[in-house]
Amino acid sequence: MDARLNELSALLDSPRAGHRLRAMDAASAKRGGQIVRLIEDDNVIPMLIRGLADADRRVQRAAARGLRPWLAEEPALLDQVLSAYATHSFDGSYSHAGLCDTPTRNVWVPRFAAVRGHAALLPDANADRYFRFNFYVAGQAPGWIPSRSGSGHLVLIFVPEWSYGRQQLIPAHDERRMIANRREQQRYAAAIAAFYRNSALRYAVRVHENDGGGGHIRARRLDVLRIEAG
Repeated sequence: MDARLNELSALLDSPRAGHRLRAMDAASAKRGGQIVRLIEDDNVIPMLIRGLADADRRVQRAAARGLRPWLAEEPALLDQVLSAYATHSFDGSYSHAGLCDTPTRNVWVPRFAAVRGHAALLPDANADRYFRFNFYVAGQAPGWIPSRSGSGHLVLIFVPEWSYGRQQLIPAHDERRMIANRREQQRYAAAIAAFYRNSALRYAVRVHENDGGGGHIRARRLDVLRIEAG
């Protein structure tokens, strides 16, 4: 282990949050709008995962940022990261990007506010197995959703040409399989809606759908469902 990793390890053991934050910041930086690695050694990964469980939110966010380039290159790391980064419960207090594990339909929600930016770790990972969604608390929403005060917003992200069950692409001309795939993804969407319904939130939630894939949104459907306040 080189001197920089030894320094990171020592900083992570510090009782001072500022020192632990320095350790996370030493692993990555933003360059030209992208997060880049400052340390290439794979031994930094368990340190960053440890940072995700830190008591200080700043350290958690810096650890999430640091993991982004590693996850982009090694999608299998997501399985190691999820339990430190996310949980299966939500108290209604922050906006976030989350995932539904399609084999189990378990919903993963980050432990801190994360929709965009360096803290939004989950959408940057290879999510071929995970159905994605964004959740916005009351008073927050993307600009394309007409504002109605007092409601939260759940945006479900469908990928029409990707079969999560079969883990394969569907040809655009295969209409029958496209229809079946829409039904399959509606079941994942229903599991996510049920998760928020069971969270007994203090505000109602408007549910919307996006057809996306490859970073592009191709269609939007507003107010497909409403989850009443618990």
